[in-house]
Amino acid sequence: MKFEHKKNYLFIIPLKMIELISRFTILFKRRNKSNKIILMIDVGHFGDQLMLTPAIKHLRESEHSKDYQIHCITTHLGEKALKNNPDIDKVFVVNKNWDSNYSNFRWIKNYFNLKSLIQNVNPEVAFSCRSTAYHIETLAIFNSNISFRYGYSGKGLKKLLTNTLKYDLHSHRVDQNIDLIRLFTKSKSNISKKPYFYPDLNNVDTVRMNSYVNDSKLVLINVFAEHDYIYNLDFYLNVVKHYEEKGFKVLFIGVEKNRIKVDKFLIKNGIGSNSNLLGKTNIDELYYLLSKSKLLITIDTGVRHLANCLELPIISFRKTPNYDSEFGKYLPSETIYNEEHNRLKYANTSNSVEKLNYKMLCKEFNR
Repeated sequence: MKFEHKKNYLFIIPLKMIELISRFTILFKRRNKSNKIILMIDVGHFGDQLMLTPAIKHLRESEHSKDYQIHCITTHLGEKALKNNPDIDKVFVVNKNWDSNYSNFRWIKNYFNLKSLIQNVNPEVAFSCRSTAYHIETLAIFNSNISFRYGYSGKGLKKLLTNTLKYDLHSHRVDQNIDLIRLFTKSKSNISKKPYFYPDLNNVDTVRMNSYVNDSKLVLINVFAEHDYIYNLDFYLNVVKHYEEKGFKVLFIGVEKNRIKVDKFLIKNGIGSNSNLLGKTNIDELYYLLSKSKLLITIDTGVRHLANCLELPIISFRKTPNYDSEFGKYLPSETIYNEEHNRLKYANTSNSVEKLNYKMLCKEFNR
C-alpha cells in the first residue's frame, strides 16, 4: 500500500471536520445498549491477520472475555487467515475496493463502510489493531459510540480513544497487538507469539500433495511478493544446486501469474519442470506442504507467516524501507536478512547486511 505525502496533508482538513462534528454530536447521541461482543479491527492482508492471531488466542483464553463473543473486521485478502479460527465467532469483510480508495478522496467511502459494519455489530468493546494513515478505524469506532475503545496513540487520534498504548518502533507488531489486548485482560503472563492458521481440509488434495513430497526432504522457495522489489530468478540457481546436492527436493511455490517466469528459469537451467508448483496449490494445500517441509526460503510475505504457524525453519529476506517492528523477527525459528537498501532513513541497520549473498540462503536447519 503506497501513500503520497503531498496528498496526505490535504486529508487533515476533512479529518478535522469529521472530528469536530463527532465531538459535538456525541454530546447529544444516546448510547444504544451494546452487545456482549469484543470487536477486533485490522484491515491488513493475509499475513497481517496471522500476526494478530496470538493476541486473539490470548483474548479468547482470558477470564475477562468468557462472557463475550469475539468478532473481527478485516479485508477480503485477510479473511482466509481468520475464517476457520475457533477463537473467533464471526468475521466481517470491508468492501473489495478498500485498498484502491486510498489513492484519492474516495477513501472517505472506507470510513462510512467501516462505520456501518461497526454499528451493525454494536460491540461493547472495540480494538483498533492496525490503523490506517488516515485514522479511519479510530474515527469510525468513536463515532459508533462504543463503550470501551482501545488503540495506539501513535497510530490513531489519541484524544478519541479512552485507552491507548504509545506506538513503540522497537516493539514488533505481534507484541504490540498482545500488549493492546493486555489493556483489557490485565494479564502479565508470558504469551506465545506463534500465529495460528486453521486450514479447510476439504480443500486439500492429499494424494496430489503427497505425490510432490514422495518421502523427500523438502525445501520450498517463494520468490515473488506484492512488494516492488524482486530478486532475479538467476539469483536462486546456486541455492537450488546447493540443496539438491545435500539431498533435498526443491519446490517453487507461488501464484499462477508468475508460473511462466519460473518455467523459463527451470528449463534454461536444466531443472525439472515438476519443481514448479506456482498456481498448483491453494492456501490450504500450501499449508499442508509446509507441514511436510524442512525449510522455507522466502521474500517477506504472507507465506512466511503461514510457515510461522508451524514453527518451520525459515530464511526470510527483504530490502524494503520498513521498520523491524513491521517485518522483523518474532519467532526463534526464523532467520531474517535485511539489505541496507533504503534502510538508513527508516530503520536500525545494525542487523542488516550490505548485500544479500546466495550463500546466506544455503543454511541447513536441524528440527
